[in-house]
Amino acid sequence: MPRGTSRADEMRLQGRMDPDALLYIAKIERADNAALESGVKEAINNFVVACKDTKIWEKLGLVNIMAGARSFTGAITCLKGPINTLTNANFTLNDYSRKNGFTGDGVNKDFTTGTYWYNAEPLNDYHIAVNIVTLDTVNPHPVWGQGGTTYDQLTYNNIRSRSTTAFSTAISAGIAILYRDNSSTFDFRNNKTTTTRTSTSQVASGQTFRIFRSGGSFATHTMNFFSSGRAVPLVTYENLITTLLTDIGRAVN
Repeated sequence: MPRGTSRADEMRLQGRMDPDALLYIAKIERADNAALESGVKEAINNFVVACKDTKIWEKLGLVNIMAGARSFTGAITCLKGPINTLTNANFTLNDYSRKNGFTGDGVNKDFTTGTYWYNAEPLNDYHIAVNIVTLDTVNPHPVWGQGGTTYDQLTYNNIRSRSTTAFSTAISAGIAILYRDNSSTFDFRNNKTTTTRTSTSQVASGQTFRIFRSGGSFATHTMNFFSSGRAVPLVTYENLITTLLTDIGRAVN
């Protein structure tokens, strides 16, 4: 049992919390060697329960909450996915805030999804989502991208979706979700607005998914949430992520 957590508190939480939320919380607290605040635990639990209630949970392939944890390892531990943690390149604990997540340096820091390859989800049934706390709009720093030929990319001023076709798209800080459920168009939601683009999907091979990086360009943004998986209802999912991160921000010391 993590330091600072009473047996009574653990019994109370275990009696009313979702098993997947409890498993994730236990991994975070082992990494942190300390207990999370009750409010953080409740925020995580409420998110998992709401995702299951709305049938979104089954569509999530990989979820990383880059907020709430006290340690670096805790912060890159995945809530859901075939990998336990994101693969780190050069980020340190000094780059992390319990409320705001990680801030890139624009030089050499990124995360990859390791063995969770780019084509893990169906070509025409997938999403990518992040929450951008602060956005650098001076340079076209990437939010996410691919190794090799760019089939998926988001920078402050353009977006691609399983295609080499780029669209000029000015983005804002906040939740950004890319969604494709067919071969001819994709949707992008940001700043509480959904835009549909006509773009034929293309199969990419040997791609490595990168967060805070695309090709040789690295981000200076601050971000505290990432997920990918199958297509999800955009507004519903946006609201769930917003509530999760707001509640964590209120709960952390």
